[in-house]
Amino acid sequence: MENALARLVAAAAHDGQRRLDGEPYFRHCERVARAVEGSGPRAVAVGYLHDVVEDTKVSPGVVRVLFGDDVAADVADLTRGRGEAYPDYVRRLCAEGSDVALLVKMADLADNAPGAPGGLPARYAAARAQVRAEIARRAEGGAARTPPSAVFG
Repeated sequence: MENALARLVAAAAHDGQRRLDGEPYFRHCERVARAVEGSGPRAVAVGYLHDVVEDTKVSPGVVRVLFGDDVAADVADLTRGRGEAYPDYVRRLCAEGSDVALLVKMADLADNAPGAPGGLPARYAAARAQVRAEIARRAEGGAARTPPSAVFG
């Protein structure tokens, strides 16, 4: 039920938005959600919702009311702040983000990388390396907000 609602909220919020190649933006959300399906319903909900606060008029409070504290915290982790430099955003996500947020970010980066214009492929590659290193650190016993076994098996 939560994932059906997350899908509907993301589809409505991103309605009319297009990616640089003209594709409807929501298709990106669907691909990210599908990529994390094996990690449980929370990850799928976050996959659908990962850009709604940053790129639409949906507020963090609406996400919290509809999906609860954990999903809202993950979406907040994935939301780049206005004026926040991309490297600072990635560092913050790695330092403060949940394991679910990191997993969704990896799926997001994988979906965004192909065909990205200009200097974005290099930026995404650097971000993937940083997020991957943090996931590995946590899997080896580093501190995590969600036990690594709950997300990474």
